[in-house]
Amino acid sequence: MGDLIIKPESGGSIKLQNNAGTNALVSDNSGNITVGVALGVTGSVTLAGSANNLGTVTAGNLSHADIVYPSGHILQIQTAHVYTQQSIVNTTADIASKTFNRIKGTSKFILNSTITLGMKTSQANQDGADPVLLWRINSTNYSSLGGVRNTDGWYHSTVPSWYMEGSNYVGSYEIYQYSMTEEITSYSSGSDGDSITFKVAGKSGSLGMYVNQPVDGGATNGSASYITIMEVIA
Repeated sequence: MGDLIIKPESGGSIKLQNNAGTNALVSDNSGNITVGVALGVTGSVTLAGSANNLGTVTAGNLSHADIVYPSGHILQIQTAHVYTQQSIVNTTADIASKTFNRIKGTSKFILNSTITLGMKTSQANQDGADPVLLWRINSTNYSSLGGVRNTDGWYHSTVPSWYMEGSNYVGSYEIYQYSMTEEITSYSSGSDGDSITFKVAGKSGSLGMYVNQPVDGGATNGSASYITIMEVIA
């Protein structure tokens, strides 16, 4: 069966109009097509070239894994808040943790955390407290700050100033919050959909430390800790 060819005079255009004379579809002499009314497409559409101007998109789904996003685009945000009070003495323990499936295997991560600590042993000399806060990724201690700190964590104090000499309660009702934001690029060689776990862990010496509570006052004087993870296109 032969093709049906509709061709205008030289220099003219092909126009399909409604009964009011309004152009619904125009094909000019160069083959460019202009649609002048709402276009409804029920099947799949492939745009091989550039979509120079999409106008205002009012509905759709941009979650497909094959979509290419620019560098720095945030793919997802995960967060975990921890209100549980715990004691860490002469050991390492997890404080906040979040497990999720990464969207892209080549993405990087930006971690942000605020951890609330309190004095465990109420005495002026806190030399034995030695508090440390560190990231753990898939159960492995992360070397923060470009490797400068090795696995000593993003916070480490050999003698914290938790005891306030001369006050009525010497800091025993006080809590201290420590924050850190760090870009993680060393886990950008996974696979789409991989499960990944980010944690903030705490480590202390023999004097110990409290998490989310002071040494006195208990729950009524406590606070919270959290970790937030952003998955970002590298």
